[in-house]
Amino acid sequence: MAVSSTRMVATDGRSSPTLTLAALRRAMRKTQGEVATETGMHQGEISRVERRKDVLLSTLQMYAEALGARCEVAFVLPGGQRVVIAEPQVMLARRGPKRPYYVPF
Repeated sequence: MAVSSTRMVATDGRSSPTLTLAALRRAMRKTQGEVATETGMHQGEISRVERRKDVLLSTLQMYAEALGARCEVAFVLPGGQRVVIAEPQVMLARRGPKRPYYVPF
């Protein structure tokens, strides 16, 4: 993926590309329809997800998978240390197309 045209930000001494979901999807040469098919959602739902200010982590995980990526959640601690938060256990069984089933702890 070419992200040379994206804005670069430094948070912990390293530069990371900053993109909206829609910009990332376009950079990956995917349409909303293709992402919708991969996630089991409708194209209109993908459009709404891309415009939301607050998105569920499970939705981001499905969206990332549809782009052939994976979703990570990280905290940047005072002093700049980056800590990746472990994913909750997800069963391979799914409710409907690509919908994760979470196992209670």
